[in-house]
Amino acid sequence: EGFLRLCTLIFIVLYIAHLIACMWYSLGTYGSSNNSPSWINDISQKQEYEKYIYSFYWAVTTIVTVGYGDITPKSTQEVIFTSIIILIGSGVFAFFLNSIGAILDDMKRDDRSLKFNLKKLNVYMNQRNISSELQRKARKYIEYVWKDEETFEEVEKNILSKLPPKLKDRMMKDANLQILK
Repeated sequence: EGFLRLCTLIFIVLYIAHLIACMWYSLGTYGSSNNSPSWINDISQKQEYEKYIYSFYWAVTTIVTVGYGDITPKSTQEVIFTSIIILIGSGVFAFFLNSIGAILDDMKRDDRSLKFNLKKLNVYMNQRNISSELQRKARKYIEYVWKDEETFEEVEKNILSKLPPKLKDRMMKDANLQILK
């Protein structure tokens, strides 16, 4: 789940960079067509896809830093646009970094919680002199349930709750016995 959230976040940032690159490219093309000074005049000999790549590069460097300085605005409109993008970009970049930190923290918290619970289980089983085979099965079950916790809770809440209590109890006992075997 954390990896999926991270990939989604990266995709969103790349999509924002794409939109900004398209606007930057359009602004440069508009200025160039009106014989105004424009950043795109510096690369006028390049093919269209290369101009987009330069635009995307400019958008990414402007979002994650304050630009590199190799592609600079030449007209008043480009300077205004760049200033707005720097302000927006700093917010997007801060949100991006904060979200990555939160995702990594959630992933670590889940892992720490599982390890903590396994440690408590091990202490309990050792104090009670539970056989090694049963200890292994119990740990395996806890790890399995922990990784699929949402799925089990969803099934128990939405599906098994509709069964009569005796049938539900028998199913839960049977399911748990099958996992422990």
